[in-house]
Amino acid sequence: MQPFKWADGLKEAARDEVEYMINNGKRSKIPLLKRLKVHGEYKIKCVEAVNVVKSYSSAEDIVALLLIDDGDKKRENRSILFDGSYKVAGCFA
Repeated sequence: MQPFKWADGLKEAARDEVEYMINNGKRSKIPLLKRLKVHGEYKIKCVEAVNVVKSYSSAEDIVALLLIDDGDKKRENRSILFDGSYKVAGCFA
């Protein structure tokens, strides 16, 4: 599996979602593709892997939490991270 390429627009879409959650106490209902459109055009396969953590020590710790995906019987975040068809990533903390 190739490393992900960084995408600033994905980071900005994640930032928008985090700011919404901080201000409203819940996730927004705005779909990822609509949030992405504000920050550029992406003709790629898109999906969100979401894990809200209140404290962390490193980006590696957050990725580890997504991989462990504790509490989700389907392990959707883990499946997303190991799906080789995704090529870019963005995150906001």
